[in-house]
Amino acid sequence: MQTLKKISLAVIAFTGLLIASCSQKKENSKTTEQMENKQQIKKWYEAFNTKNAALLESILDDKWKDIPVDPDHPVGKKEVGGLLKHLTTVFPDFHCEIKDILQDGNKVIVRSILTGKQNGEFSGFPSKGKSISIQAIDIHEFENGKIINTWHTEDWMSGLKQLGHLK
Repeated sequence: MQTLKKISLAVIAFTGLLIASCSQKKENSKTTEQMENKQQIKKWYEAFNTKNAALLESILDDKWKDIPVDPDHPVGKKEVGGLLKHLTTVFPDFHCEIKDILQDGNKVIVRSILTGKQNGEFSGFPSKGKSISIQAIDIHEFENGKIINTWHTEDWMSGLKQLGHLK
């Protein structure tokens, strides 16, 4: 009977160690994936800062969606280079400064500051030669190491006021 108790305790202890080991491996894998996603996100902002459409396209899944969709200018992976070119033509000194990066599972949330001087027509507003500094919040969702969805919110009410288009 005593031997049976010892064997039972040994089996329980071994099972506990096995579960802990598997859990640790899963956690390490998750941490590695999150670190890789964070590195991919930094490339997103680097692409805008360096006007590098190829870099931007390299981190996007073929099914990438930009949300909310602009009904007049829907943007997918194939069109994102044109969006980048337009934005950095209108704001030649366009810059994204990352302020915070948060992660939750396969989503990476970024708070950034967008700056630039308007040098051309933007959304029907002519240039008045003024600059913006606005906050943006992006939520990037990953699948297989690529961004599959990006939800974004930019403070364009403040931006349009700074550019002299709103009072």
